[in-house]
Amino acid sequence: MEAALHRVWTDDDYPSARKLHKLAHQNTSRSKESTSQTFVEHKSHELERTALKLEGVSFQRVLDRGFVLVTDDEGQPILTAASMNPGMNIGIKFGDGDVHAIVLNDDVQKPQKKKSEKKKPPKSSDDLQGSFL
Repeated sequence: MEAALHRVWTDDDYPSARKLHKLAHQNTSRSKESTSQTFVEHKSHELERTALKLEGVSFQRVLDRGFVLVTDDEGQPILTAASMNPGMNIGIKFGDGDVHAIVLNDDVQKPQKKKSEKKKPPKSSDDLQGSFL
Protein backbone atom coordinates (compact mmCIF):
# COMPACT_ATOMS: atom_id res chain seq x y z
CA MET A 1 0.00 0.00 0.00
CA GLU A 2 2.81 2.40 0.76
CA ALA A 3 4.31 1.67 -2.65
CA ALA A 4 1.16 3.01 -4.32
CA LEU A 5 1.57 6.35 -2.55
CA HIS A 6 5.06 6.91 -3.87
CA ARG A 7 5.27 7.74 -7.52
CA VAL A 8 8.43 7.69 -9.48
CA TRP A 9 8.83 10.79 -11.62
CA THR A 10 10.36 10.30 -15.01
CA ASP A 11 11.93 12.75 -17.45
CA ASP A 12 8.68 12.70 -19.42
CA ASP A 13 6.90 14.31 -16.49
CA TYR A 14 9.13 17.42 -16.60
CA PRO A 15 9.37 19.73 -19.59
CA SER A 16 12.85 19.83 -20.99
CA ALA A 17 14.99 22.94 -20.74
CA ARG A 18 14.72 23.29 -24.50
CA LYS A 19 10.90 23.31 -24.36
CA LEU A 20 10.90 25.82 -21.51
CA HIS A 21 13.32 28.08 -23.40
CA LYS A 22 11.18 27.87 -26.54
CA LEU A 23 7.99 28.75 -24.61
CA ALA A 24 9.69 31.65 -22.84
CA HIS A 25 11.07 32.97 -26.14
CA GLN A 26 7.61 32.80 -27.77
CA ASN A 27 6.03 34.68 -24.86
CA THR A 28 8.82 37.28 -24.90
CA SER A 29 8.47 37.76 -28.66
CA ARG A 30 4.72 38.25 -28.34
CA SER A 31 5.26 40.69 -25.49
CA LYS A 32 7.86 42.64 -27.48
CA GLU A 33 5.56 42.77 -30.52
CA SER A 34 2.68 43.97 -28.36
CA THR A 35 4.85 46.57 -26.65
CA SER A 36 6.24 47.77 -29.99
CA GLN A 37 2.77 47.97 -31.48
CA THR A 38 1.48 49.93 -28.47
CA PHE A 39 4.47 52.30 -28.68
CA VAL A 40 3.91 52.90 -32.41
CA GLU A 41 0.18 53.48 -31.88
CA HIS A 42 0.90 55.96 -29.07
CA LYS A 43 3.42 57.88 -31.18
CA SER A 44 1.02 57.86 -34.13
CA HIS A 45 -1.74 59.43 -32.03
CA GLU A 46 0.74 61.94 -30.62
CA LEU A 47 1.80 62.89 -34.15
CA GLU A 48 -1.84 63.33 -35.22
CA ARG A 49 -2.52 65.63 -32.25
CA THR A 50 0.56 67.71 -33.04
CA ALA A 51 -0.44 67.96 -36.70
CA LEU A 52 -3.90 69.22 -35.70
CA LYS A 53 -2.35 71.84 -33.40
CA LEU A 54 -0.06 73.03 -36.18
CA GLU A 55 -2.95 73.14 -38.63
CA GLY A 56 -4.92 75.30 -36.20
CA VAL A 57 -2.23 77.98 -36.07
CA SER A 58 -1.04 77.72 -39.66
CA PHE A 59 -0.67 80.80 -41.82
CA GLN A 60 -3.39 79.59 -44.20
CA ARG A 61 -5.87 79.05 -41.34
CA VAL A 62 -5.23 82.63 -40.17
CA LEU A 63 -6.05 83.88 -43.67
CA ASP A 64 -9.13 81.64 -43.80
CA ARG A 65 -10.41 83.38 -40.65
CA GLY A 66 -10.53 86.71 -42.53
CA PHE A 67 -7.08 88.17 -42.00
CA VAL A 68 -4.93 89.33 -44.91
CA LEU A 69 -1.24 89.71 -45.63
CA VAL A 70 -0.27 92.96 -47.31
CA THR A 71 3.02 92.95 -49.22
CA ASP A 72 5.02 95.44 -51.24
CA ASP A 73 5.89 94.86 -54.91
CA GLU A 74 8.89 92.74 -53.83
CA GLY A 75 6.74 90.44 -51.73
CA GLN A 76 7.93 91.78 -48.36
CA PRO A 77 5.25 92.20 -45.68
CA ILE A 78 4.03 95.72 -44.97
CA LEU A 79 3.58 95.94 -41.23
CA THR A 80 2.16 99.46 -40.77
CA ALA A 81 -0.19 101.73 -42.67
CA ALA A 82 2.25 104.59 -42.11
CA SER A 83 4.87 102.81 -44.24
CA MET A 84 2.69 103.05 -47.38
CA ASN A 85 2.93 105.86 -49.92
CA PRO A 86 0.43 107.05 -52.56
CA GLY A 87 0.90 105.21 -55.84
CA MET A 88 2.63 102.27 -54.16
CA ASN A 89 1.87 98.84 -55.65
CA ILE A 90 0.80 96.35 -53.01
CA GLY A 91 -0.29 92.75 -52.93
CA ILE A 92 -3.08 91.53 -50.68
CA LYS A 93 -3.21 87.84 -49.87
CA PHE A 94 -6.57 86.48 -48.73
CA GLY A 95 -7.42 82.96 -47.69
CA ASP A 96 -8.85 82.22 -51.16
CA GLY A 97 -6.44 84.15 -53.39
CA ASP A 98 -4.33 87.21 -54.08
CA VAL A 99 -5.16 90.66 -55.45
CA HIS A 100 -2.95 93.55 -56.47
CA ALA A 101 -3.77 97.14 -55.59
CA ILE A 102 -2.39 100.66 -55.68
CA VAL A 103 -2.38 102.87 -52.59
CA LEU A 104 -4.45 105.98 -53.34
CA ASN A 105 -3.63 108.25 -50.43
CA ASP A 106 -1.50 108.45 -47.35
CA ASP A 107 -4.21 109.68 -45.04
CA VAL A 108 -3.38 107.27 -42.23
CA GLN A 109 -6.03 107.14 -39.58
CA LYS A 110 -4.78 105.87 -36.27
CA PRO A 111 -7.19 103.76 -34.28
CA GLN A 112 -8.79 105.76 -31.52
CA LYS A 113 -8.10 104.58 -28.04
CA LYS A 114 -11.05 104.15 -25.77
CA LYS A 115 -10.97 106.36 -22.75
CA SER A 116 -10.72 104.20 -19.71
CA GLU A 117 -12.93 105.30 -16.92
CA LYS A 118 -11.48 105.12 -13.47
CA LYS A 119 -13.54 102.78 -11.42
CA LYS A 120 -14.80 104.27 -8.22
CA PRO A 121 -14.92 101.98 -5.24
CA PRO A 122 -18.46 100.95 -4.41
CA LYS A 123 -20.02 102.74 -1.48
CA SER A 124 -20.21 100.53 1.52
CA SER A 125 -23.51 100.26 3.27
CA ASP A 126 -21.71 98.92 6.30
CA ASP A 127 -19.82 101.85 7.86
CA LEU A 128 -19.39 100.06 11.17
CA GLN A 129 -16.10 98.42 10.16
CA GLY A 130 -14.28 101.52 9.07
CA SER A 131 -11.55 101.76 6.46
CA PHE A 132 -7.86 100.88 6.43
CA LEU A 133 -7.07 103.53 3.83
